[in-house]
Amino acid sequence: MTIYRDSKPIELTSKERLEAYQEQQAIYDCQNIKDNLSWILDIVDAEYSEYELIENQNFIDRAARHSRELQDDGDMSFTAALTEGVRRSIREMKFNPRGV
Repeated sequence: MTIYRDSKPIELTSKERLEAYQEQQAIYDCQNIKDNLSWILDIVDAEYSEYELIENQNFIDRAARHSRELQDDGDMSFTAALTEGVRRSIREMKFNPRGV
C-alpha cells in the first residue's frame, strides 16, 4: 500500500498497515464509548456521572479495549459489547480507583 506525505510516495509494509488499522480502530472504539456512554450508564446504573467518565481517558481506553475484545471474540453484539465493556471498566475503577 502506498500513501503520500508531502507529495512523496511512501510504501507501507504489511506490519505498518496493520498497526495503522489498529490505531484507527482504537480511536473509533474510544469515540463509540463516548458517544454511547449516556444510555449505557442508564442501563448499568453507575454511581459515576457521564462527564466524570468521559473526562477519564484511562477509563475510556479500558472500556474501548474491553468492548473490542468482546466483539472480536464473537460472543457479543456491538451493543452488548459496549455495555459490558463499560460495566467491566466501572467495576475495575471501583476496585482500583487509581489504576483507571
